[in-house]
Amino acid sequence: MQYAERRGYILAAVYGETPYDTHYYYVRPDFPDAAAIVQRIRSTRYIWYQTGHPCINYALLEPKASPKEP
Repeated sequence: MQYAERRGYILAAVYGETPYDTHYYYVRPDFPDAAAIVQRIRSTRYIWYQTGHPCINYALLEPKASPKEP
């Protein structure tokens, strides 16, 4: 994860049934079809291998704002 983020890779997806057990997918932005690859990864109906349940792509969820300190 740190390798990809330090080198500017695009986070395409973080699939999992819960946010604590996930698979990360990154794409190099300099690939000619990088945008299309990211879109295909994000539109995949991802099924968790152990349970057969559909997964959530946590990369597409907006982070919750942290509470402001008084």
